Amino acid sequence: MVKKRLIDVQKQERLSLYKVSQLCINGIRHRIFRSVLTLSVILLAVAFFMVLLSESSYLSSVGNGVRNEIKESRKAARLFSVLYLVPSTLDLATMLADMKPASIEETMLTRVLDGDKAALQQLAKKAKQEKIYLNFFAKMNAGKRIALVEDLEGRDIFSAVNSKEKLNDLNLKLQPMVSLKLPGDMKGFTEFLSGHSSYLKELTQLRGEIKSYSSEINEATMKLTSGAEIEAWLVKKGDAGKKEFSQLLSSKGIDLQPELIDKVMLILQENALQQSVYNALNEPAMRESWKKIFMENPPVSQKIVMCHDQQVADMLNGAFTMEQLKLVEEKVKYERNLLDLELELEGKEISETGAFLSDRQIFLLSISFLVCMVGIANAMLMSITERFREIATMKCLGATDGFILQQFMIEAGIQGIIGGLVGGVIGFIISLIQGMAFYGTYVWQYFPKTNICLSFLIAFAAGIILAILASLYPSWSASRMAPMEAMRIE
Repeated sequence: MVKKRLIDVQKQERLSLYKVSQLCINGIRHRIFRSVLTLSVILLAVAFFMVLLSESSYLSSVGNGVRNEIKESRKAARLFSVLYLVPSTLDLATMLADMKPASIEETMLTRVLDGDKAALQQLAKKAKQEKIYLNFFAKMNAGKRIALVEDLEGRDIFSAVNSKEKLNDLNLKLQPMVSLKLPGDMKGFTEFLSGHSSYLKELTQLRGEIKSYSSEINEATMKLTSGAEIEAWLVKKGDAGKKEFSQLLSSKGIDLQPELIDKVMLILQENALQQSVYNALNEPAMRESWKKIFMENPPVSQKIVMCHDQQVADMLNGAFTMEQLKLVEEKVKYERNLLDLELELEGKEISETGAFLSDRQIFLLSISFLVCMVGIANAMLMSITERFREIATMKCLGATDGFILQQFMIEAGIQGIIGGLVGGVIGFIISLIQGMAFYGTYVWQYFPKTNICLSFLIAFAAGIILAILASLYPSWSASRMAPMEAMRIE
């Protein structure tokens, strides 16, 4: 009978996480070239991610800020347009879709509907739906739109597809177009189409009521100003005119906020001053004087941005103070900057909800991350081939598969942390330079602090996750390696 021998296996010594981390850091330092290669891949991926996120944040923040400034600068024109002009049904739908609480448009339309805010909100909801679907068809590629709805545009599309057969046909055509996604779902679009004709009738009826109401306000205004234009009359009358105009609107059921009236008056006064300076610079005598002093006679649009020059004030013979001329010059430059930015932002998709990335950016990011994961995995596998003896020695000394796996994963995590931090900072700097090149000082004026901080955290976390995911297979391969095989290869 063979006597069994008992092998007394002592409890293995387990290194603390701190010791393992130190071991990993020393390993990174000793293999600095390979570590720098891996770090570079992580850094580039995180920097690219940070640039995309920041770019989207700047576009959203600056775009919405500029749109609000444009609305503010055109507040007087908006007020008089709402009061005295009758919009088309399409313009009325746009007005309803973009209507903000307590705005000029809401005040006017609520009065037209005899204070029925519920009906107004319901109509505004339908207008927003229509705007979403119109934008969907308007922004798609021309070839795809022709394939879906031929050469139809605008509301004609809704009329053409408003049947069960046409909707089924549209749905079948949309299915292979994976880059196109109908807002909501087909059921919601069907419900919208079923109520579209009644919605158009409501718009037409509301337009008729606006026309009647605007006619009343026009007649009352003509009596108040004795036939003069309301803008010129308000500037001439000043505070007294502002009070009379407010009383007129109040008698017609429109109570505007005092701040709004004050803002409108300020805009009108600035516009009147600008027009006066413009007319003065365009006088024949002024053109001759300008040519003698500056040896040229540029258009008034160029002269008006030179009002800060004392010689210009002297040529105007004290008709305007230096402060007034500087105010006009600053106003003109400000309006031109806004116009340039408006044209720059035109056609770009600006998110009002703060969405970070468009579908195209998400696609680019996914491809770049896939490439980076392959690069990191390749670098880690090369690192393992250089460390066969090290892995075999640790296993011969009692290191378990789990310990080897843990070591490589921690090493990848450390590289992810370093690459994420450095890449996030570099990406932020690049995006800031890019933002200032496109938007100038508006980047600082509407700097999206919260979104940028959130973007940095997301990019940083993505760097760590990217490094760990890419190192899973190499780490598993290293942990499964047999000691004798590793020594033989070495």
